[in-house]
Amino acid sequence: DSKTVSESGTVDCLASDSGGTQVTFTRAFIDVTNIQVTPAGTTPVTALYDFVDSGNPTGFKILLFNSAGTRVSGKASWSVDGY
Repeated sequence: DSKTVSESGTVDCLASDSGGTQVTFTRAFIDVTNIQVTPAGTTPVTALYDFVDSGNPTGFKILLFNSAGTRVSGKASWSVDGY
């Protein structure tokens, strides 16, 4: 039997980060079941994440885009659930 594991945090996302801003888990996951990313601030921004689903994942990347589709810098909060 495996118990549910959760982790969350806030990260400064930089538009210049190649492929997105890396988020590295501090907890050990066997498998991730859910990732949620929420951009901070009052400017309309869309947050996307890039996650490779594999056994024992170690993190994912976050990318922020403005309404014109241009990558922008800003803060984002994130949460991950899994086993």
